Amino acid sequence: MKYLTFLILFLVNNYVYCQIYKFDQLSTFELVGKNKVISKIQKLTNSGDVYYSMDFKSDNNVELIDQKTFHRHFFNVVKRADNKLIFNYERSCDEREIHEDIKNSGRDYRIGKAANDQYILGKYDSSTSKYPYFEVRFQMEETNSNQLALLHTIDFELLEKFVENIEKDKSYSVNKLEYYVNGKKGKEQMLKSLTAVDVEVKLPEKLYLNCLKVF
Repeated sequence: MKYLTFLILFLVNNYVYCQIYKFDQLSTFELVGKNKVISKIQKLTNSGDVYYSMDFKSDNNVELIDQKTFHRHFFNVVKRADNKLIFNYERSCDEREIHEDIKNSGRDYRIGKAANDQYILGKYDSSTSKYPYFEVRFQMEETNSNQLALLHTIDFELLEKFVENIEKDKSYSVNKLEYYVNGKKGKEQMLKSLTAVDVEVKLPEKLYLNCLKVF
């Protein structure tokens, strides 16, 4: 999708609204593997809340992910003549059952700190496992305001472990994530740009739940 350098306007049909999501950052990432850029991703986030974000999936579709309610909300995008975007609500998907299955799987999630202020978020087969089968490694710096959009790309269980272990009265920046599988480095994801925005999106009071439909 062409990078968003214009103002964003969110309009979601003529429903009675109940929940409002606010975004103040537009971030662009590159996913890199074998020294080659695999894909570029754009995401809207709130610097004060790492539990929800909005992904631009294509020129016409976006996906709002709320990891507190375990819902995904899908919108169709229309670009107006004045370069503003209209986001029309289409459907939602309730993923609470999936997360319950993960929660009850017996897997363990841990955070650790290595040399040079490197943090490690790991997935383990169980609480007695010595080595993780999957890791996310990153550097974290203290900043004036949070720049944590990259963390919106990791699993809820790892994200929750991160939130539990940071100092709530400080702000941090994460510019690169490195992914390891069974101790071997795979892909990495890097923050390429971050732009301040002021965006609101509202959900209808009654959601249309449909997890099977695809765009």
